Amino acid sequence: MTRGIGLTQFSGDGITTIEVIKAPTPDRDGDAIGGIVNVVTRSAFQRSGREISVDVGGIYSDLPEKFGHAVTAQYSDLLSIGGGDRNFGISGTISSYQTDRYSLNRDMDWVQVTPANNPALNLGQISDPVWFMEASHWEYDTRVTKTLTANLNLDFRTDPFNSFYARMFYSNAKRRGVKYETDIDIDTRFQDAVGGRKTYEELTPDYGRGSPGDDGSRASRGWIGTEDDRKADLYSINLGGRHESPNSLLTYDFFYSRNKQTTTNDNELNFLMEPDDPWLQFEYHLVNPSRGQVIINELSGRDPTDLSLVTEGELILNNSVRTEDVFSARADFERKFDFGRSAFTVKTGAKYYRSTPRFDQVSDVYSMDDAFPYAQVVTPNNAVILGGTKYFDVNPAKGVALLRSNPDLFSFEEEDSLEDSYFEDYDASEETAAGYVMGTWRLGGHSVIGGVRYEHVNWKNTNYQVSYLDGNPSFEEVKQGDSYGYWLPSIHFRHELAPNLIMRESYNRSYGRPRLSELTAGRFVNEDGDIADGNPNLKPALSDNFDAQIEYYTDSGGLYSVAVFYKNVKNFSYTQVYNFNDVDAGGIPIFDPEGDFEYEVPLNGSTAKNYGIELIARQRFTFLPGALRGLSASVSATFSDSEATYPNRDDDRKLPVPGFSKFLFNASLEWAWKGFEIRGDYIYRDDYVEGLGDSIESDEFYAAEKRIDVRAAYSFTKNLKAYASVTNLTNEPQVSYSGYRQFVEDASLTGRKFRFGFEYKF
Repeated sequence: MTRGIGLTQFSGDGITTIEVIKAPTPDRDGDAIGGIVNVVTRSAFQRSGREISVDVGGIYSDLPEKFGHAVTAQYSDLLSIGGGDRNFGISGTISSYQTDRYSLNRDMDWVQVTPANNPALNLGQISDPVWFMEASHWEYDTRVTKTLTANLNLDFRTDPFNSFYARMFYSNAKRRGVKYETDIDIDTRFQDAVGGRKTYEELTPDYGRGSPGDDGSRASRGWIGTEDDRKADLYSINLGGRHESPNSLLTYDFFYSRNKQTTTNDNELNFLMEPDDPWLQFEYHLVNPSRGQVIINELSGRDPTDLSLVTEGELILNNSVRTEDVFSARADFERKFDFGRSAFTVKTGAKYYRSTPRFDQVSDVYSMDDAFPYAQVVTPNNAVILGGTKYFDVNPAKGVALLRSNPDLFSFEEEDSLEDSYFEDYDASEETAAGYVMGTWRLGGHSVIGGVRYEHVNWKNTNYQVSYLDGNPSFEEVKQGDSYGYWLPSIHFRHELAPNLIMRESYNRSYGRPRLSELTAGRFVNEDGDIADGNPNLKPALSDNFDAQIEYYTDSGGLYSVAVFYKNVKNFSYTQVYNFNDVDAGGIPIFDPEGDFEYEVPLNGSTAKNYGIELIARQRFTFLPGALRGLSASVSATFSDSEATYPNRDDDRKLPVPGFSKFLFNASLEWAWKGFEIRGDYIYRDDYVEGLGDSIESDEFYAAEKRIDVRAAYSFTKNLKAYASVTNLTNEPQVSYSGYRQFVEDASLTGRKFRFGFEYKF
């Protein structure tokens, strides 16, 4: 599968099942530290005959109070051809979706304040850390997505033991909108160290105020408008076959896909109001940061609508094309040997995978001075959003029009244009050759699966080394590559301890490829001499995974299970940042704590352990009387912990593994009775690390997430059904924070999504 597919390029229509494989066997791909999610599309042979259905509905987003649509048509049939009986199946789905993804967002930047270093702020009596919100921006995003998908599945059986299939898919996804931001820098001059510059007048857990004057905060106000206009086209075809005999099975599969994402008019226009006579001065009040509610007041008396106070601006024009072609081929063969009381099955196979991702971005950056006619590129807007008044919306399209009609108003910025146009460009190829052998032995109520898989990966890439050192522009095309291979053993046990009571244990080794952005980024040297690098030699993280589970199935349709797991992960990547003055013979900066320049690069070296317990309970209440027989419920809870070490961290905090939460909880209650269907879902995920920096101040966490979704339906006849659903019923925000929960870094509100409509089967 391609690395660059967005979820908006897919729809759930035409999917039969979604398999979650926690402990992969050797016949599954090895790049799966967290397990495998396998999406299985519909085969026409899964239907009894001709079926035609139409689903017509609407989507209502309550935050912008706007409607979209969701329309799906499905057809399937079984035909008799070539003298066969219902041996040719055809199944197809066409879907169209339009969704308004309007959102509100507030971003907050924090600076650590040490009480002992800043006695004038009187923070010593406060037990919890108190940081200063040095900057904040708030925005609304008018993005709308449109997705059209179509799939066609063809299945042909020559006889009961031999079959062939073809799966074809197409998706066209578009996204358009403008994001309007207002930015305030309250104070970016403060220095926490003893003897440093002290520019805060007052600080409490929910209030902060900068200071006036040339020696004070030197605050500023700004506005940004960003256009978003992109589309993505995805094509794929899947051909394969299945051939059975009494004791053997041969399957094979060929897959090709092409994904092209084109971004046009990804343009940004921004400008800054930073007068110095007097300087701006701000205070802030934290009302409800988790919902983005912050009040910021300007204290110097400057008129925020006076555009003559604007000191500088910038126009950024971005266009890019991202493509990825994927080809894969696999074949699997298994042979069964029956020994009476026991049976042994040997299975072997091979797979070849090739991906060629490419990315090309062209960026032109222009600056504007205080003489620019800023009034011509804004629309007044006095709406109050998340506690802050907008005053203006900046229109990038108007800036582009001015550039074309009056280019003398703009100055081309060569350094920024070079960096944005070349640093992230790449032309890569990734090849994986894999083979495996495994055996399954069954004896009575016991079975064991053991085997080994080998995967070898070749990686090649062409990118750029870009420099603007001392104002001298240059760029050089660089070809890089790497290869690695892993043996991935596994063993899995299954025991039927008693009727309906099953126990499983497993061990498997897996790996996780580095992020594409880390592998493909080039090198950029800025005017001051700082260097940012990608790393094409990053190796995958390697994980040893241990799982054990016991399951009990009741006669009334219930499942109860307890599972424990342990993962030992080695060599996952982290970002190293250090100072330097000189580079070695290979061009790599040499660490120097007193160096004048900064170097940033992703490296291998982190290790981690993740362990926990998972509890699952599902029950259908068919034993209850009357309408209560239609009830069913399910609950799952995961308790886990993780310990990680990072070479760039020496603090005494217990550092977790990115992406892992200590607690996950899901609960569902469903009722189906005489045409009525009602289902409610509650989803909870505890805090987790999104990214770790070089200190607690730069650590980013996602706060706990909770959501309630509800769906209801009624079948008037066996052919006609009406339905309605709501996602995020309680309108919960998505929140991230810096270091500690009270320092909210980002609060996003997307509102509720209501979907309603009718489904008719012909």
